[in-house]
Order: sequence, then structure tokens, then C-alpha cells
Amino acid sequence: MIFKEKVTLEVEAVSPVSSSVRKNARIDFCFVSMSGMDGIIGLPDILGHFLDIFIEILESGRYNRGDAADSLHFSELEDLEKRYTDLESPWKQKLDQIPQEELKTEALCFFTGPLYYLSTPQEEVFQEYFAMFEEHIAPEWRKNRDLLELLMCPDEVQEFVPAEWKSINGFDPLTFDFMNDMPKVHRSALRPVYIRIFYDAKAEFERMCTYMYVDSDSPIASPLVVAPKATKPFIRLYGDYRWVNQYVKTAQYYIPHVIKYLEKATGYTFFIDLDLTNAFHQIILSKKTS
Repeated sequence: MIFKEKVTLEVEAVSPVSSSVRKNARIDFCFVSMSGMDGIIGLPDILGHFLDIFIEILESGRYNRGDAADSLHFSELEDLEKRYTDLESPWKQKLDQIPQEELKTEALCFFTGPLYYLSTPQEEVFQEYFAMFEEHIAPEWRKNRDLLELLMCPDEVQEFVPAEWKSINGFDPLTFDFMNDMPKVHRSALRPVYIRIFYDAKAEFERMCTYMYVDSDSPIASPLVVAPKATKPFIRLYGDYRWVNQYVKTAQYYIPHVIKYLEKATGYTFFIDLDLTNAFHQIILSKKTS
């Protein structure tokens, strides 16, 4: 989407309930490169300029809903079921706890293997990798010395047991745009670490420095938060970026029109759902942003 220009227009709103109720206002609009001629007025402008009409519509809707509820009888639904035997009544069936299509869908994060190896001590991962030979290689193949030497050579071990993190490939490092009034220098207050988790936190931080954390000379510093956890390594490291986030420029998009997007999907056979819930840290930030 590309913003073309910003203009101020005179708008007259007429109540659909009573045409005698009219309101005029001057409202700023942004023209964008999109199909259709829809004009979208946000809730702040509605409340600021057309509140009377808005309340009148709500009151009318509540009144009409009450009339409809009084005239609706379940006997009418039963008559429909008798006339149309192929009608389905989902409200009479118990819903599955987990939909079948959800059970058949593979995990959204396909990076779980490397993430596991990167979060486990390397010597422990090597032992686990070599121990898998007996379970995953047929006995006749385990007798093949050339095959075992190939699987144990450093190049192949690196393929199956990565020692470093190279992020998602295929695009340039991500750059954020910041607001002009963002301070050039910011240093967060130091946060103490409880002595009972200090050594675990120190060991985890040093381990993360081997494949993810890198040195930075940025004048903006965000605090590191150490949270205890029940399993190894017994702590979890978080970055607190709340101060930085308030200065990040966020894109403003119009409200999607469902019908238009359904029209765009017409004719396609395959669809994909991209979810970065488990992959947000796999995208490298540019030096300017980090």
C-alpha cells in the first residue's frame, strides 16, 4: 500500500434512521493505492463529529433487535428442520475439543530441531547425535565403514548438529524507522540478579554469546531480564524493549475489506499461513536498528 496524498474534505452524514438528522464536518483523509472507492472514517472522528447519529443508530438497532427476539420461536426452527432434512444443526452437536484439521496440520515452527541443538550444550548434542546411529541406521548399513565415516566427519556433523545460528536467509537484515524525537543516547538502569540464579544466568549468557549474542556499540541500551524456570538451564533471558518500542514508527493500514480479499483469492488452489510466533528471533536486525 502506498499513501498518495492527504486531503481535508467536507463530509455530510445523514442518519439512516431519520433523514432529518444531518451533521457536517471537515475530516482529513489519506488517499491510498487500493481498488474501490471506499471512504473509511475512524471511530475518533465518528465520536467527535457524528456522535448524535451514531447513538441514534445504536438505539434503533437495540429496538429492532428486541422486536426480532420477541417474534422468534424455536418451533419455527423445528419446522424448518422437518421441511429440509439435509439441514445441519451444529448447535445441537458437541464441538470437538481440537478440530481434526488442526490435528493433521504440522507444527508451524519448522526450525525446532536447530533451535533445540542451539539451546543444548554442544558436547551433549554430539553424544545424542552419535547415539541415534543405532536406532536410525539399519544393522546392515551400520557395518558400512564408509557410511559411518561420512556421518561422523566434521562437515556432515555440522549439517545435522549446527554450532552457530545464521538466521532465516533470503532477505536483507531488517531495519526499523524511528521517530525524530527519539533521544540519541539512552542507558537503562542496571537490574540486579538474584544470587541464587546468578551463576546459571552467567553460564546461559556466555553460551548465548557463542551463537546468537554479538558485541554492540549502539548508544541505545535496553535492559536484560533474567527469569527463573524449572528446567535446564533454569533461567530464561529476555530483552525489555518497552522504551525503544515507543519510538518505533508503525505503519498505518486501512481496515481490510473481506469481500475484496476473497475476490483476490479466487482461482487459487494452494494457500499458506505464515506464523512467526516461534521465529521472531530468527530475523537479523540491521546494524542501524540493533
